[in-house]
Amino acid sequence: MNKKFISGILLFFTVINIFAMENINSKKFKQYFFNSLKPEAMPSGYSEAFKKNDYRKALKIAVDYFRKRPTPALLSDLKDREYDMNVAERAVKGNITQVSIPYQFPGGKIDFEYDPTRAKGVFNPEWQWQLNRMNFWNHMALAYYNSRDEKFAAAFDKQLKSWVTTVRCPKNWNGIGSAWRTIETGLRLMGSWQIAFEVFRKSPSVSDETLALMLASMQEQAWHALNHRTKRNWLMMEVNGSYTFAMLFPEFKASRQIQKDSAYYLGEELRKQILPDGMHNELSPDYHGVVYHCSSMMYNIAKQQNGTAALPADFVKNIEMLADVYLKLATPGFTMPRTNDCYTTRLAPFMKTAYKLFPHRKDFLWGATSGKEGTPPAGKTASKFMPYAGFIAMRSSWRNDAAYLCFDVGPLGVAHAHNDKLNINIYKGDEELLFDDGGGEYEDSPYRIYGRSGYDHNTVLVDGKAQNRNTPRQVKKAIDADFISNEKFDYACGVYEDTFGEKMLKTAIHKREVLFVKPEFFAVVDTMTGRDGKVHDYTMLLQLDTLNVKTSGNSVRGILNGKYDLYALQLSDNTAITVKSGRTSPVSGWYVGRNDKHLHKASTVEFTVKQQKNFKFRTLFFPLLKGAAPPVAKTLGNGLWEVKFNNKVYKLDFNNLKNNL
Repeated sequence: MNKKFISGILLFFTVINIFAMENINSKKFKQYFFNSLKPEAMPSGYSEAFKKNDYRKALKIAVDYFRKRPTPALLSDLKDREYDMNVAERAVKGNITQVSIPYQFPGGKIDFEYDPTRAKGVFNPEWQWQLNRMNFWNHMALAYYNSRDEKFAAAFDKQLKSWVTTVRCPKNWNGIGSAWRTIETGLRLMGSWQIAFEVFRKSPSVSDETLALMLASMQEQAWHALNHRTKRNWLMMEVNGSYTFAMLFPEFKASRQIQKDSAYYLGEELRKQILPDGMHNELSPDYHGVVYHCSSMMYNIAKQQNGTAALPADFVKNIEMLADVYLKLATPGFTMPRTNDCYTTRLAPFMKTAYKLFPHRKDFLWGATSGKEGTPPAGKTASKFMPYAGFIAMRSSWRNDAAYLCFDVGPLGVAHAHNDKLNINIYKGDEELLFDDGGGEYEDSPYRIYGRSGYDHNTVLVDGKAQNRNTPRQVKKAIDADFISNEKFDYACGVYEDTFGEKMLKTAIHKREVLFVKPEFFAVVDTMTGRDGKVHDYTMLLQLDTLNVKTSGNSVRGILNGKYDLYALQLSDNTAITVKSGRTSPVSGWYVGRNDKHLHKASTVEFTVKQQKNFKFRTLFFPLLKGAAPPVAKTLGNGLWEVKFNNKVYKLDFNNLKNNL
């Protein structure tokens, strides 16, 4: 046996034994790298070297090819991508922040199977799961791309080898503590691993062995995500990751099949998950964004790689429907209202990709530029109703200083659901005056339970109990919310007929009517009807992101942090006002958010009436400029009221809000 062959074998087994996972032997590495490459896609000399078992030479030829090949179109904009140098610098030292919790790994060596929230604070398995999305690699790669500082590449080389050598795929790959959860696998392949490979392949600090192992691992992960795909928004990320790998690495024999299967499964699931009004059936702008991003990314890659013919026939139409939702629900500050589990979603990133894909849509350009270019959405008024999602967006106009109210009259959503039917949240311009916080982090804490409940929403309690239901998750026919919109008024109505409290009792029916007197204020009537023959205590809740709440008589003024306060005027008799802030037993008066606003004390305002079978809360909501005089309301009898606000006089019939139209 010649020395060259022996040295090649030794190198091969060194690569496998030192850098591969314990459950990947030389046969498996050969399967996912050498045997998986198309010989005809490799430079001359590769096939001959491999046939002669000259693994050193074969590895060198293959990796040299991948180091020098052109940049894929998908990654041609790296110079324009944003990154955080601070995140990159800290990641090099093993200082990582996930779900807003920082952790310094001892000695700077990242342990991808460690979760610091198990040892301290509230356990949140998302910390370790999201660690394995390697989003910090994006920042490290872009920092290297712009600085050519080899410390970033050297740190990446160590981290990649560490992941491959230490992280096993457990039998319960989607369980707590698994780095091979299929959602993370998909996200790695559609994001951080592709960016890291593209940038660091050109660094002398990253070895040939590292790049070969990364390529082999990416193919294994693509098969893992595809073969163990799940459902709902997870499936979108799983198969999009597989598809991205297949399209960016056509040099692998399996890429064509992976591409075909991934496109089929994503197209099928997209068809199932999009409601007729365009909203994703989880009813969360957060997860709507996941589905939109995955599908639009697949379409974008297909266009770049001449692969659109393999996409389902209705694929493009469905993406456009998803994009339309951002305009239908957009707040004046070009964000989305938080519904169900949700962080603050900003329109611009989604609308920018939508406009690139659909350049004839000037309203997409309008959304992408926050109204600076393009034209606002068409329609007789700026208000929109989505009858399958159950969201009503009431707007005074498409101006960025408009008044806005989001009214939820719909089902729970198939996942990430909150018990908050008939919730309202109010904006004036880019300021949220009456909040829905989105339910917070996915941690095991009382605040998370509170954030998903009716207690943390602008709803009504019966005998101190919040609404509590398990169905419907999705409606099969359009909701009749009696929605009317014209230049002067919007009106809508919704009814909650389900159960309250942990015992899920059918104690009362809650009917909520909302009248928007454009462009000034909102009138809300909550009709509570007992259904068990007993009297009840009814409590209307308002959630204000401030600790400075002034009460006087039947009025509440939330002193907020911007140009506007929220002024609420309760017109019903016999109601008592209570303000709760930062209470822990039971939890009340908290903002349970994430991304731009995390958990902090807020104020829950309670309007309570005691021992009534039936009752009507009649409430006016005014966006009030700082220092401005509050409105004045007086009764005219028989449910008629006169309201003076901003030097105007309005007459409202609270016995029948719809009559005001």
